Formats: sequence, C-alpha cells, structure tokens
Amino acid sequence: MFDGTMHNGECWDPQHGHRVPSGREEHVEATNGLARRVHAQYPHVLIEMHDQMLGGTRLRYVPAYYGQGIGGRAEADPAAGFDSVWAFELMWDPMTDLVGGHSIALYYYNLAYSLPLYLHIDLRKDNAQCLMFWWNASTCRHLGIGGTHADPSVRRAQKEAMATYRRLETFFKAGTFYGLDEMVHAHVLPAEQAAVMNCFNLEDHAMIRHIEVHPAKMGLEAKAQYRFSGATAQSAGDRYMLEVTVPGYGHSLVEVRRTL
Repeated sequence: MFDGTMHNGECWDPQHGHRVPSGREEHVEATNGLARRVHAQYPHVLIEMHDQMLGGTRLRYVPAYYGQGIGGRAEADPAAGFDSVWAFELMWDPMTDLVGGHSIALYYYNLAYSLPLYLHIDLRKDNAQCLMFWWNASTCRHLGIGGTHADPSVRRAQKEAMATYRRLETFFKAGTFYGLDEMVHAHVLPAEQAAVMNCFNLEDHAMIRHIEVHPAKMGLEAKAQYRFSGATAQSAGDRYMLEVTVPGYGHSLVEVRRTL
C-alpha cells in the first residue's frame, strides 16, 4: 500500500535531481516511479496506490489509471506500475457509509473502471446479515478485513460468509462486473459460462426483488440454459425472470451455472 502520497509543496533542494523548484508533475512521477522500482525487484507483489497528489483524502486529483501497469512505457521502463487504487477512504465507518449513501460510489466506479479497488474494512461494524462485508466484497477486488465483532452470532455469520466468498472468490476478483442496478451486482466468468449475483437491501424490512436477467448482455451464451441457485427463476425467451427475497439491511447471493 502506497499511503501518505499527498503533495506537500515545492522542493528547492538542488541535490535531489529534480527541477528546482519541483512541482506537482515531479511529485506524481516520483511516486509512480517508486512503484515501478519495487516491481522491478518484486514483480509479483501487488501494489495499491493512493491518489498521488491527495492520498489520505476521499478526493481524486490524478486520473485513476495514470501510472498503472506497463502502459506505453515498456521500452523506457519494462517494470509495471501499481496494480490497484484505494477505495476513497471508505474504511473508517463502512456501515454508516453504506446505509448513508456514500459507498454507492463504489458501484459506479465499477461501471466505469476495471482497475481494481482495494479497501480494508472493520468487521466490528457489520450486522448479522454481513451486509457490509458483501457490499465491499462485491465492489472491491482486493479486500482486507479486520476486527472481532462482539456478538458471537455475527462472528459465526461472518465466518460462513467468508467461506462462501473463498469458494467463489474468482468471480469477485477476476470476473467482469455488470451492474443490473445499484443493488444488484453480477460478476461473470465468460470462460466458465457462470456468474454470481449479489442482491442488496438497504431498507429496514425484507423485500422481494424481481430481476430480469439477459445472459447475452452479461457475456454469457444467449442460447444456453442456466440454473439459478438462491432465486426462483423462470425462462422467458432470451431472458430469465428472477424472484429473490432479500432481508432488511441484508444480502442474498444468487449463483448462475450453465446446464446445457
């Protein structure tokens, strides 16, 4: 993790090898260059990069992809840049951020970018439905967790959620993200003709969601038949109509597998 990347002003020291005074460009390039130097020695290490100008805040100043991967620098510098970016400081009180509407930014980020997000969340803030865990697992491809919940029943639920996540982690880490709406996220592995869907409910009462799924619009074969686990599904031509019950302040998981 590259944290503490905030620019603190011009540098006038002529011994540092940069333009005098140094400006924002030098600061950004030096930060990206440091990531490349680490990858030159340790190419398989995953590097997360906070915003190279405003790291430590929820704001973005530098374009998210700037300095990531090989880019157009292969001849000049074959080492790759950073691998992922920080999820906007949505770690301090992730449950409040979720039910309060701030974390919806993670959904829209995934619609716009395939560059992985990284976030660390505090499990002590979660509920028995593991709402907070599943939201961030669905929107952050690199997820860190910590904290021991005071309620044993919540801890058990979190262990079960983690076991399910580990079983399906390839979908969340490497699958293609599709947003059916803000509260329904699909993670698709086209090579396996399979997907998982996260259905969320930020209301205080249970609800029944009716979801229309078009396999062809999600990178799946249109003429194939699919089995849906965790939902009642009816085939309707080139699409499926799902009915999913989602608990209040909760989450329901649907697995999609090709049958024929």
